[in-house]
Amino acid sequence: MSTTINQAPRADKPSRKPRRGWLIGMGVAVLLLLLGGAYSVAYASAGDTVPRNATVGGVAIGGMTREEAIATLEEAYADTETAELELSAGDNTVALNPAEAGLSVDYAATVEQSGVGRSANPAHIWRVLTGGGDNQLVAAVDEPKLTEALEVAAEELDTEAKDATIAYEVPEEGAPEIVTEQGQESVTVDRAASAETVRNAYLTTTEIPLDAAVADPDISDAEVADLQQSWAEPAISDPIEISTDKGDFRVTERAIAKATKFEAKDGLPVGAIDAEELRDQAEPEISENVDLIEPTEATFSFSGGKPVPSAGKDGEDILPDKLLEAVNGVITKSGDERKAEVSIDKAESELTKEEAEKLGVKEVIGEFTTSFPHADYRNANIGRAAEILTGYLIKPGETFSFNDTVGERTEENGFVAGNIISNGRFVMETGGGVSQAVTTLYNAGFYSGLEDVEHWPHTLYIDRYPAGREATVAWGSKDLKIKNDTDYGVVIQGIIDESSPGNRGSITFKMWSTKVSEVKGGEPSKSDFYSEPATTSSASDCQPQGSVEGFTASYWREVYRDGELVRPREQYSWRYAATRAVTCE
Repeated sequence: MSTTINQAPRADKPSRKPRRGWLIGMGVAVLLLLLGGAYSVAYASAGDTVPRNATVGGVAIGGMTREEAIATLEEAYADTETAELELSAGDNTVALNPAEAGLSVDYAATVEQSGVGRSANPAHIWRVLTGGGDNQLVAAVDEPKLTEALEVAAEELDTEAKDATIAYEVPEEGAPEIVTEQGQESVTVDRAASAETVRNAYLTTTEIPLDAAVADPDISDAEVADLQQSWAEPAISDPIEISTDKGDFRVTERAIAKATKFEAKDGLPVGAIDAEELRDQAEPEISENVDLIEPTEATFSFSGGKPVPSAGKDGEDILPDKLLEAVNGVITKSGDERKAEVSIDKAESELTKEEAEKLGVKEVIGEFTTSFPHADYRNANIGRAAEILTGYLIKPGETFSFNDTVGERTEENGFVAGNIISNGRFVMETGGGVSQAVTTLYNAGFYSGLEDVEHWPHTLYIDRYPAGREATVAWGSKDLKIKNDTDYGVVIQGIIDESSPGNRGSITFKMWSTKVSEVKGGEPSKSDFYSEPATTSSASDCQPQGSVEGFTASYWREVYRDGELVRPREQYSWRYAATRAVTCE
């Protein structure tokens, strides 16, 4: 008899998976337990010392306390922290002091990042477990101070564009030279971006290029160099020979250089010759070599005691525009090719008789007379000045100059030696006594209401002149200048009554025009008298003289036109030196 025994199914294979998972779980648990233990050990072992292998930029601080590490870094990086920074933008540089810009090293934060002390932070624990490593310096930034310092630096670095330039330099003697200056780009510093740049670069480098917008000048160095080679150098390479129907002349290199200006045209530098200036510079050569008829203006002469205009005459001239055209045609050529022709044109008189008649010269608007003791030199010099001045026209708006009109007082100009005041005493010099004419003319202009531009009273008082209201001249230094500030012409008339032995002479100046001014003026007053001690002189040109007190003279003038004051009241004051009594040995 057989027995069947029923058996339950085997469960060997299904039970393997749970067992394997359990083993893995057990392994993880053991690993976590080990890591946790290590974590705990690392946490427990981390004290107030820096991890053993910690450095900052190569400076070892491992095993040190916080305080020791901070002190070590402060000593090691003192120079780095305070090193002057060189900021640059374009071609410009400026120095920046870190402390003044709010930049410094945060030594405590630097040490802190090395892993010193206990922390639950895994990164911190890892630094402890691995013994630490190299760290970077931590910067401290005072933002307001950095912003302010960078603004100051940026203002120094910012530059405006400057064009490259070229010019002719003409010495008193010798050939002209070409002078160039390099251009300069514009630089505009980006303030915000530069602040970030400086923050990032501090403690890593002392040379810091800043963010800036840079733009080239309108005229570059290359464009100037091209103009120099193509035009400026050829233009003054040799004189230009100019031929006319009445003679030939040269336009010299100096004339070209003096008449040339370099300017920008359509964004490029060009050489531009001024026609009028070129004609003026060429005048000496033209006058010497070309036989031109000079135009003459209408002039005034006196007939029946009144001024009468005479006709001017047309003449000939080389016109500035035509001369420039001829020069420009060969300006860049060289050698024998620098030749041109120019025509002779009519030159009209600048003042015709008809125009002179319209200037309103019809009546005396001011006159003055002074007298003088007899001396042949006074008759000669005062008379010569009156002769030159009679008929002279001061046009509306024009300023009359005694020196320019009468010229230097020389024998060639018709003057003789006479007494003048020099360094407080009387000496002999050509033209002595001419100040009598100057004083008389000054007063005639004074009472005409014309503008007093320049006059100089004598250093010593001369009693035949109004105190203070008188004038003298000296060639090259002192002048009498009167401006015709009216709409009418003013013609001068000088009348001399010569002196003779025992008889005084006189000089009268009249100003002819149309009367438009009413003049009010106070008579000169004297004050603050003083004197100087007597002296002797052994000089060969010594002139004996008596003692005269010095004093201050004052007077005033008001000029009215149509009832209105033309200028504020003119106040005049002059202090005369005392005249020493001089005895000649």
